[in-house]
Formats: sequence, C-alpha cells, structure tokens
Amino acid sequence: MHTAEMKGKEIHNEVPVRSKELDKQLAVLKKSLEKVQSLLKETQEKFRISRASLDSLLESSRNPIWSTDTRLILTTANTAFRKFFLSGYGKEIPEGDHFVKSLPPGEQGKWRNLYRKALQGEKFSVEEMY
Repeated sequence: MHTAEMKGKEIHNEVPVRSKELDKQLAVLKKSLEKVQSLLKETQEKFRISRASLDSLLESSRNPIWSTDTRLILTTANTAFRKFFLSGYGKEIPEGDHFVKSLPPGEQGKWRNLYRKALQGEKFSVEEMY
C-alpha cells in the first residue's frame, strides 16, 4: 500500500500485483472455459439433431402421440394429437401445460389414474373410440 500526502490529506492506493503464477492460473482457467464452451456447443447441436429426429418420427404417424413428464406436464405432442385434442375438447394444449388439468373435469380422474398406473411401472393398454 502506498501512502501519499496531498494538502494535508492521506490518500491510500492499493497497487494490484500480478505474478507469473497468477497469469499461468488465469491462462489455465481460460483454456478450461473455452473447452467447456466448446463441449456445450457440441452437446446443444447433438440435442438439436436428436430433437429433430424425434419430431420427424412423431410426425410420421397418423396416430395421436404425446408424452408428459412425471408431473404430467405435456412435453411432446405430434400434429395428430394436437388436432385430436382441439376437435375433442375445443381448445389447444401447448407444451408446458398440465395434461390432466387441461381436460374436462369429468375426464381428469380417469386420466390421473391411468398416469398413476403407468408411472408406477404397470403395463397396460387403453383403447377408446371417439
């Protein structure tokens, strides 16, 4: 720390000191950060390609196909499902909405039970005519 007197007042200045060791550590950190950024970019591109492949597969079916997460939030839906839902319930359901809560009250219990069984690992099939 340097002290100087100016017109009767003390001024304290801290002089930053950079050592060669600190410069080496910063260079290593920079290189590590660049590597992480490169891996992130590569992973994002792989995810984009994977998502495009999944969307293509889902859209190739005429059957309604959708998926939810464990909280029953709609995560994926093909066009056939979107059309089916709109014609059956008179509204759209965007990804991110709660699937069961988007249904009419009279159907929520049935679907909640079906999802409960599925999430517990039970194997079953359901066929309904609309």
